[in-house]
Amino acid sequence: MKGPRLQLYVSLNGYLEELCECLAAHESGTKTEIMQLCSLVSEKVPCNEAVLNTYVSTESLLSDKRGRQRASSLPRTGKVTVYRSSDVLISNIRPYFKKIWFADCDGTCSGDVLVFRAKNPLLAPYLYSILHADSFFEFVMKGAKGTKMSRGDKRQMLTYQAASSPRQDTIASTTILTEQIAINDRENDKLTALRDVILPKLMSGEIDVSKIDFTQLNSHLAEY
Repeated sequence: MKGPRLQLYVSLNGYLEELCECLAAHESGTKTEIMQLCSLVSEKVPCNEAVLNTYVSTESLLSDKRGRQRASSLPRTGKVTVYRSSDVLISNIRPYFKKIWFADCDGTCSGDVLVFRAKNPLLAPYLYSILHADSFFEFVMKGAKGTKMSRGDKRQMLTYQAASSPRQDTIASTTILTEQIAINDRENDKLTALRDVILPKLMSGEIDVSKIDFTQLNSHLAEY
């Protein structure tokens, strides 16, 4: 269950992400395959180097482009992919779920999460805006293989086309928007953590709000 303020951040980020999409979609310059703008990260480390707070799995990425939540567990064997702040992470299992996140920290992720890294760091927010579009996920599904657990074709993904040289105002605007999205996500995480601590105490009666004088708490508003 989300409180009003938590829902507000989710809705606001959805609006900001749509603005990013619109800015990228209206770039009318020469089109190029996105492999000219980015590459897929292949760097891996042993799974024991993964940290729960920054580990991203296909399950922790939320459907319908809603970012990510904290992973429930860490892998016990094998290797994990390394990602950096400003990389774009996309789940490659059932791409139609549209699971995507613009990383605001360094961390690791499962092998089924693809990590796109802009060749020019200044274009990272623009790259995210391109990959966030429904048209990109529709393109990925055209090359996807498998039925129950379909996976996108990495080579085919990189042939998706977008404007190669975005305008400076588009670069600046998408940068500002993605920075605000990251701020909202962090606030959302804090509120969620606070709720998870306080709610069980309220439910168990450990915290008794019946003794709180809400009138006195709001007395400073009387003059207004």
